[in-house]
Amino acid sequence: VDSSFYFVRYCDPFNDNELCAKDKYKQVDVYVGGNEHACMHLIYARFIHMFLYDIGVVPQEEPFTKLIHNGTILGEDGQKMSKSYGNTIPIFGDEKAIKTAIMGIKTDSKGATDPKDPDTCIVYQLHKLFLDSHGQKALAEEYRAGMSYGDAKKKLLATYMEYFGPMREKRARLEQDAAGLDALLADGAVKARKIASSTMQ
Repeated sequence: VDSSFYFVRYCDPFNDNELCAKDKYKQVDVYVGGNEHACMHLIYARFIHMFLYDIGVVPQEEPFTKLIHNGTILGEDGQKMSKSYGNTIPIFGDEKAIKTAIMGIKTDSKGATDPKDPDTCIVYQLHKLFLDSHGQKALAEEYRAGMSYGDAKKKLLATYMEYFGPMREKRARLEQDAAGLDALLADGAVKARKIASSTMQ
């Protein structure tokens, strides 16, 4: 329940007399969340905030000015991708682990050269996240033309490694320079603290 109104306190954290002074109150600009947030936490937050408005604690009835629903990405087993389900594809894992996860994605029993339906295929649904509309359309046509699931997974693996390659290389470099990484984090903390202090005041 606390997470349904803690953002109000952020606006006036040193006020010992009330939750938040009305002249310091600000609505949240953007609320971002998946379906579990949009359908559960959002309801609690709006309900509690409307109660706070009714009793005169906050000056706005709605807590958020904009909602962005970020959708759901399916894991290799067709369920929502989640660490708790153990169905994620590691971005920074070794290449063998990534290949094992992608090549292990569940597919139906269609033959190698049978036409495939991209709209019901997990491999395609993951792959299209990395493509523009033209690339998505071209890949879908390959599925309908009878591309094998094995080839489809190899294509996804290649795209995955190409997309995350620069990030993986940068992380590898940072891991080899602990002092430089500490300095980078410290510099970021100074900048963040400066912005936060200005906002709080």
